[in-house]
Amino acid sequence: MIRTTLITIIWMQTLCTILCAQATVYPDTLFFGRVRVGTHLVDTIRVQNPAAQDLLVDSVRMEGDGFGFAAAPFSGSVLVLSPQAEVRLLVRFSPVDTVEYVGEVQLSAEGGNLVVPVSGEGRREVVVINEILADPGSGEAGDANGDGTRHSSEDEFVELLNTGLRPFDLSGIQLSDAGTSEEKRFTFPPGTRIFGGERVVLFGGGSPQGVPGQVFADDGKIGGGLSNSGDAIFLIDPAGPDTLAKAAYGAEGGKNEALVREPEGTGNLVRHAFFPGNGTAFSPGRARVRATGALVVPVDTTIELGAVVIPSVWMDYSDGARKEVAENLEWSFSDTSVLRLHEGSFITTGVGECDVRVIVNGTEWGTVRFTVSAPGITDLQLSPSDTLVVVGAAHVFRVHGRYSDGGTTSIDGGTTS
Repeated sequence: MIRTTLITIIWMQTLCTILCAQATVYPDTLFFGRVRVGTHLVDTIRVQNPAAQDLLVDSVRMEGDGFGFAAAPFSGSVLVLSPQAEVRLLVRFSPVDTVEYVGEVQLSAEGGNLVVPVSGEGRREVVVINEILADPGSGEAGDANGDGTRHSSEDEFVELLNTGLRPFDLSGIQLSDAGTSEEKRFTFPPGTRIFGGERVVLFGGGSPQGVPGQVFADDGKIGGGLSNSGDAIFLIDPAGPDTLAKAAYGAEGGKNEALVREPEGTGNLVRHAFFPGNGTAFSPGRARVRATGALVVPVDTTIELGAVVIPSVWMDYSDGARKEVAENLEWSFSDTSVLRLHEGSFITTGVGECDVRVIVNGTEWGTVRFTVSAPGITDLQLSPSDTLVVVGAAHVFRVHGRYSDGGTTSIDGGTTS
């Protein structure tokens, strides 16, 4: 869904005709980016008069949803722009829905026309609940806050991620699970800001160590304690009251690992260790290490007819590691008359080319083209093998080639000596 708006700047001319094309507008595009619905972002456009004559701006008008002026464009009934002067217009973007808003700044007068686009995108959540650990694993593996002690509620955590471009003020904002009274919710202290792309982590308690970014600890548990069998997390502005972000989960939260959004910041909650993750149970304060590409072995995809190839797939991860895929691996063949799968191996069935799609956990990770060629000759055989000849007598010899697959062929149909 796209909403449109129109900004029209109408000017009048003084002693001579001022063509609209002579005016200049900066910047030529305003893009507010993804912002939370209801957030009032302000940016600036500049209208400049590059001509040698005065430019008389008679009126400025803005129409449509989403866009408006943050202040009156000018005082009085007219605005005179002298040569090389400019006026700055503050544009406010107040999205009311999660749609793309597209408008334009139009400068028009007799003899000229200049149109400049204005756009913005509404979004309900800028700060999202990105990762939740409700069920820390047993022993050392469950020490999510890194304080040296595994605790069933102190090692629970909630990670927030700012998916927007601008800072977000968390001062006074509350975080808790469902059913927790306001006085028992965790409240972020004054001055807490989360910048675009940054994370904030709240642990149930303890003394968190080694977790990057802003880290907080609750009074021993988050709200009433995160339930392993299912719960909901809320980020609340008590001044609203307004729910800024929320996330809910079920029994999948009780698997000794965190739940994380896939794709990060925007997708649904999935188990942290599952592919395309690298098997780790949680990553508070950090982006989850995930697969970035696939390498198919053998790298040399030119093979001979009759060959049997045992393939493997190695995934490259965002931390620079490379691991072989052992589960949830599928292959799809474009031409099974050339190549097919049999008991985990590639079997060549004909000469030609075959594209093989690599599918891991239901997602395609690339296509590899295999070329199957006819077998090559590995050695020559001369018959008869007795090479004793009589001078002046005629002898016929035949040459046979032996292929790499054991087959033979006549080379020249016979040689006379």
